Amino acid sequence: MKYPPSTPGRCLSFVATLALVSSLAAQPATTVPAVNNPATTPSTVSTPTPTSKAATPKPPAAAPLELPRLKSTGRADTTRLAPTKVTAADLSPQGLAGARTATKQNLNYLVLDAGKTWSRPLRGSPNDTTFVSFLAYASVGTVVDIGGAQIEVKPSTKAGYAQVGWVGPKAGSPTPTILGLMKLEKHDGADLVALPVLTLRLDPSAGVWDLFAFQRLVADDVPLSAPKGPREFSLKPGAQGAWVLNLVTSDDNPLFVDANANGIDDAFERAQPSTGNKLLAANATAAQRTQLNQEWKAAQKTADVPAWKIRRPLPDGMVATAPPPR
Repeated sequence: MKYPPSTPGRCLSFVATLALVSSLAAQPATTVPAVNNPATTPSTVSTPTPTSKAATPKPPAAAPLELPRLKSTGRADTTRLAPTKVTAADLSPQGLAGARTATKQNLNYLVLDAGKTWSRPLRGSPNDTTFVSFLAYASVGTVVDIGGAQIEVKPSTKAGYAQVGWVGPKAGSPTPTILGLMKLEKHDGADLVALPVLTLRLDPSAGVWDLFAFQRLVADDVPLSAPKGPREFSLKPGAQGAWVLNLVTSDDNPLFVDANANGIDDAFERAQPSTGNKLLAANATAAQRTQLNQEWKAAQKTADVPAWKIRRPLPDGMVATAPPPR
């Protein structure tokens, strides 16, 4: 979100988010049916009769991010992003030594060995606001740089866990701010944390970025380390490597409709008396923008934003099963 020039960038983190992210990482990934079409998760599994035709299995694909504005099904009032505004990254090694594609449970992903940096360009021109959403498994020491926004997986004093945080340049050396403790699980023998779906809003013109875990705002107006640096997504794995499960960049917000591009859900904005129950105009006063930002951040602290059910590769030794009946 943009603040007026006289207002310093501020960062936001809160206990509810830590609980949300940590609880997701501490649990096994969402299970999927072991029979029939693995892309579905029915509450019951039916046995076909001898005369019925077997369903044609779907080809392997990247793990779905379940971004609200990219889903084929969802809320009727959610406007889908036009395909021309979205780019799904090619998860192939493209000649990088120490990188390879793999398939597990009908999901395709990219495996990176320790220290093998993999990168992809972002959409748009140097000063364009861009949204980047990704899903990854990462070992301790992994660093993700998205156009100057940095996320790190650090060691933890708690056995079996890692700290995941973002870096915001301050006086002196950059200091990571902890997003949460996440459980390390075995994936093909490597100790990796299953990151939540993370979405970043990059605003090079203002020199700041916002971070969402699933659909919850985690940090806002964090200074970019290099606003005029390379426009690319870059992941450097830690000592036990990393997996890239999906990467999508878009021109517009994939989480909610944001016609005036201020990083605030239009539905929320129209519901606020401070805006006259309408979207803020481009020439809104600094006081109006500041008040709306404060209202939005306060609402995010108390909002009930559940973790999304994401179909992703399961840890070693875990068997895919049908979910329990609801």
